[in-house]
Amino acid sequence: MKVLSELTNNVVVVTEGRKFPGLVVQGDRLHSWLKLAQAGDVESIELLEYEMQLAVAEFDRVCEREGYSSPR
Repeated sequence: MKVLSELTNNVVVVTEGRKFPGLVVQGDRLHSWLKLAQAGDVESIELLEYEMQLAVAEFDRVCEREGYSSPR
């Protein structure tokens, strides 16, 4: 496994044999996202969407920097 970035809560890694890198999300952040999804209210869902957009944007930025195509 090769670490491509080292953000505190979202680490982009690539493992041998995989076409796309992956995103390692810290356990506390993962549970936070789950709680937001389970709350189901508009404010929680909007916050979840915002946090996930930030994670995807960083993932895409690192993929581009490292020469990997985005899975989009």
